Amino acid sequence: MDKKRLLQLFKHYHEQDKLSFTNVSNKLSDNKHLHAFLLLQSLVPSKRNIIVKADYDTVYLDFVAEDLLAVITDAQIEELAACGVNYDNTNDFLHIYV
Repeated sequence: MDKKRLLQLFKHYHEQDKLSFTNVSNKLSDNKHLHAFLLLQSLVPSKRNIIVKADYDTVYLDFVAEDLLAVITDAQIEELAACGVNYDNTNDFLHIYV
């Protein structure tokens, strides 16, 4: 997968009205934010902090794009989108609204 496809999928899933964390099967947590963190950790294990910055209502997530793009599937992007995660291609980061 490439960054362009990642952006397209996040946009596609966020535009869907039926997108909801309640529809995610095999939840890693009942909390959508924790599920997103655990899913990202399972995809690209790291000992670094997953949160690199936080603003009033947004948490910015640390990830190495090439590593994530090598393993992530469309279904996992849908899961992350259902958790509120989005991708900003301008600044190349994942973020989640809290």
